[in-house]
Amino acid sequence: MKRLSLSILFIISCFSVLTAQDVIYSKDGSKIEAKIIRIDNSVVEFKIWSDQEGPSLMIKTTDIVMIDYANGNRDMFPKVIEYKEEIPVIENPYEALDFESSSPSGLILGKKLLTEADAQKLLIYKGENIYEETWIGALKQRTIGNSLFFPGLVLIVGSAFVSVYNVNFSMDQTIAIVSNIGEIVGTGLFTAGLIFKIIGKSRMNWVLDTYNEDMRIKGKTSLSICPTSTGIGLKLNF
Repeated sequence: MKRLSLSILFIISCFSVLTAQDVIYSKDGSKIEAKIIRIDNSVVEFKIWSDQEGPSLMIKTTDIVMIDYANGNRDMFPKVIEYKEEIPVIENPYEALDFESSSPSGLILGKKLLTEADAQKLLIYKGENIYEETWIGALKQRTIGNSLFFPGLVLIVGSAFVSVYNVNFSMDQTIAIVSNIGEIVGTGLFTAGLIFKIIGKSRMNWVLDTYNEDMRIKGKTSLSICPTSTGIGLKLNF
């Protein structure tokens, strides 16, 4: 009899495991018996329990109150993710950040050439990665500016030289037209390149100034003279 009871309990347990399902409770009051496939920050992907061969469905996490899982666990929604600003660890707070064309990231800190990974970790400012958001784009603008500015300058100078030579020696109409076109194209390239260079340089300076004048100061200490109740004293600033 004892063996029979144990067998029945075992069968019931197996049946419960095989028939257990996840249950999604939505904000509109409905309940969905499902098999959860994945959960990310914005959606829950699942299949209807009674139709697991059917297509996968999705529901926004903002439309869910909670999920009861087959294993007995429970998740409440929305999940609150606490934001914590990452402040980079600075080995020497007095080292200045600067542009260096030979560096993989285009940046040098003190005498250390920064890799892209180093720069990404270092330049977290007010929750944004200003290396990815600003610096990379600024470098591209500077590169584009240089690729237009210098050829444009060469074309302007070359066309002007050809024009002067033509006026003084040959007076060839074709050469005059070509030199005029060269000056126009050169001026366009020069102007566009100059604009890109100015914008790129301005954005690069903003990143450098943001680090050197704001972020870097978080790790600084300084000693200053200040008045006290007994006279003049020294104040240590963090």
